[in-house]
Amino acid sequence: MAATSFSVPQPFLSPGPAAFCSTVTPSDTGDITPPEGAAAGSLPRSIWVGGAGNVALIPVANSVSVIFVAVPAGTILPIATRRVLATGTTATNMVAMY
Repeated sequence: MAATSFSVPQPFLSPGPAAFCSTVTPSDTGDITPPEGAAAGSLPRSIWVGGAGNVALIPVANSVSVIFVAVPAGTILPIATRRVLATGTTATNMVAMY
């Protein structure tokens, strides 16, 4: 199978640990909005899951959704995310890290 390359919009990730955080409200129609102070167009580098459950999301590099099933509380999903979907998400208390 041939490797697929993706073009990722910038600014997208900054180097080093997260500098900004915001609560995540799952939505089937709206992308995650960067917090005040973050660069316009920034997208989260990871999602912290506070309450166990499923996390349905759309990664930055494509428009196809994926569901992480049975994510334990306290897990950091190290995936750059465009949107956390309401449909399919049962996890709670999520925080986007930029």
